[in-house]
Amino acid sequence: MRIARPIGIPVFVSPYWFLIAGVFVILYANNLDHSGVAANLRYVVAAAFVVLLYGSVLVHELSHSVVARAFGLPVRRILLYPLGGFSEIEREPPTPGREFLVSAAGPLVSLALAACGFGLNHLFHPGGIPGVLLSQLVIANLLVGLFNMLPGLPLDGGRMLRAGVWKLTGRPTSATVVAAWAGRGLAVAVLLDTTLVRLVLVPATMKLMGKWNWWMPRFLDRLVPEIDEGDVRVPVATPATALSGGGSG
Repeated sequence: MRIARPIGIPVFVSPYWFLIAGVFVILYANNLDHSGVAANLRYVVAAAFVVLLYGSVLVHELSHSVVARAFGLPVRRILLYPLGGFSEIEREPPTPGREFLVSAAGPLVSLALAACGFGLNHLFHPGGIPGVLLSQLVIANLLVGLFNMLPGLPLDGGRMLRAGVWKLTGRPTSATVVAAWAGRGLAVAVLLDTTLVRLVLVPATMKLMGKWNWWMPRFLDRLVPEIDEGDVRVPVATPATALSGGGSG
C-alpha cells in the first residue's frame, strides 16, 4: 500500500504494518503507568509515539535514498514493514567508498535526530506529553542508529564492514562473505543471550517502554550475582532483523 511520495520516492507499507503498529500502541500505552500521562490520554500518546517512531524510520530510509541518488543510483521505493524499513536501491554502488557513504547515511541521521532531541530536551525541559514523547524519541533514534551500526549483514553496519573489506582486498564478493559471517555471529550472540545483550539491549528496550525506574534495581539484583569469570560465553557460529534500511537495514 503506497502512503506517500517524498522527493519522488514512493513509500509503501507492509499489509501487516497496521496490525503490528496497533499492537505497539497497546503495549506502549500499558507501560505509561509511571510517566505521569493521564489514563484517558495514554492510547493517544502511544499512537502519537508509534507514528513519530515510524516517521523517524522513514527519515532514516530517505537518507539512504538521497545519498544513493546523489551518486546516480536509482531508488525504486521505500518499504516500511512492522519492525523497520528498507530502501530498495536498484544498483549496487560501484565503489567501496560510495557503498560506505550510502550505508552510513541512515545511522548517522538517526543519531543526529537523537542528538537534536536531547539538546531540545535540555534547553527547554518540556513537561507533560511533549516531554514524554521527546524523551522516548531520543531513546528510539539512539537505538536505531547504534543497532544499525553493528558490523554484520543485513544491517547498515554490515554494509559498512563490507565496504571496508572491499577497499582492503579489492574483492567485493569476498567482502560480502565476511560481512555475512559477521551477521551470523551477531545473530548467534543475540540468540545465546550474551552479557552484552543483557547489559545494553535489554535495559535500553525496557527504558524505551517506560519501565526503567521500576525495573532497573530488580535487574541489577538478579544480574550481579550471575557475573563472574566463569559466566563468559563465546558465541559459536551462524538475521538479525532490525529497524533497518538502505538495502541493509
